[in-house]
Amino acid sequence: MGFALAGGASIGWLALEILGVLLYSLFVWLGLRASPVWLAVGWAAHVGWDAGLHLGTRAPSFVPAFIPVFYIGFDLFVASYIVARAYAERTSRTQAA
Repeated sequence: MGFALAGGASIGWLALEILGVLLYSLFVWLGLRASPVWLAVGWAAHVGWDAGLHLGTRAPSFVPAFIPVFYIGFDLFVASYIVARAYAERTSRTQAA
């Protein structure tokens, strides 16, 4: 959303970015209330968001070309980390019981 604001994106594009913020906020809320796995799902789903909006011929000019690829890798790394932590905590609780 920062690139859209700084790059003079259209109102429609900004609305789409706000929709994304709301959507991914839902994953955060679920992750905090139910299970950290929801956080991982949100981060993994963000890969599709980045690829769908910022790669290919429809990519907006205000997003630097390297950013989507970087974000996709980062999103997958964070999602994997959250799953690994959740699994490790679950395993340690099971062993402690």
